[in-house]
Amino acid sequence: METNIKPDVLAKLDKLPPLPGTMLDLVRSFNDEDINVADLAKKIGRDPLLTVRVLKVVNSPFYGLDGEVSSLPEAVMVLGFSNVRSLALAASLTGAFPLPPHGASEARHLWIHSFCCAICAQLLAPRVQVDAETAFTAGLLHDIGRIALLALYPAQFEEIMTLTTEQGVDLEAAEERVLGFNHGTFGARLLERWHLPTKLVRAAEFHHTPDIEPTSRLTDLINVSSIFAHACERHTLYQLLSTAPPNGAIMRLGLTRTQCADALETVDAQLASISAVLS
Repeated sequence: METNIKPDVLAKLDKLPPLPGTMLDLVRSFNDEDINVADLAKKIGRDPLLTVRVLKVVNSPFYGLDGEVSSLPEAVMVLGFSNVRSLALAASLTGAFPLPPHGASEARHLWIHSFCCAICAQLLAPRVQVDAETAFTAGLLHDIGRIALLALYPAQFEEIMTLTTEQGVDLEAAEERVLGFNHGTFGARLLERWHLPTKLVRAAEFHHTPDIEPTSRLTDLINVSSIFAHACERHTLYQLLSTAPPNGAIMRLGLTRTQCADALETVDAQLASISAVLS
């Protein structure tokens, strides 16, 4: 893909940790009809920290289970492999980017937003004929460029935040001014280096500009879900649904305000649950 990022900047991406092998296995398993659920659960279980994080979420009040779930096989039996796989993806990815001492609160905020976008996308996916697990993963990865920028360019990241919060400059415009590129492009190049599917790369690159041809239902869904996620974090979702005019993405998806409100009813509870992987 064409990019306006200089080669020396792209080279800095190689300083980031590689994609965890467990996460790569999880992503690749989406299209594997012959997947051996037991074997993949064992692979997840070989990472003690990952297992602890997943079980912490499984045992959260959101699921309301009778008794404590103490193993991944038991979690799969109770919740189903798709749910456990999504939780493992979230736990695995956050483990690949340890929260830095300087900027830890900002990193946590970015992950919370990514989780919220992933949950919104997963809940809306069945209504727009998109695979729910793919939607969750795309939402989880859509802002990976911002997390990478925080890790690699902390001073510039702070300058960008100052421009957006104190001067009201649009986020992507501020990034272009300071860095010469935006987080969508940067994140897409990172996902390419991780050899992830093109549809996930495109969703990250164009989640702010989904109208660029050719359009994609997954990219449209992530655009809409990111907007809804920001509103959820500000506790203004229902105000947004009742007053904001529909954008091109939501019109192409054919989503109504009522459908969105019904689908997203459990976002807050799910977000509180999945955020346990950060602790």
